[in-house]
Amino acid sequence: PKVENTVTFEEYEQNKKLYKEIVENFHPETHTLTANQKVLYDKAMEYFRNRKLAELEIVHEMLMSTKGIESLEIGLNISLAVVGINDCNNVAA
Repeated sequence: PKVENTVTFEEYEQNKKLYKEIVENFHPETHTLTANQKVLYDKAMEYFRNRKLAELEIVHEMLMSTKGIESLEIGLNISLAVVGINDCNNVAA
């Protein structure tokens, strides 16, 4: 039986691979992150430290699915500003 917080070599390698990919693509000192990406990045670091591979895998997938989103948000903000909408939260539905 596995002791809590111990991992197999394969789990360690998978954990390390996901961690490296997240840091390379989302480290806040080298990338501009959205607020959601920053929250997910912080959670990923927590899960890596605590060896929670299943949670790290989920956050990894979530982060990778947002890759490139920051440029879309910037474009959306510019487009909204051009048409005179300063805060998209104030737009009536």
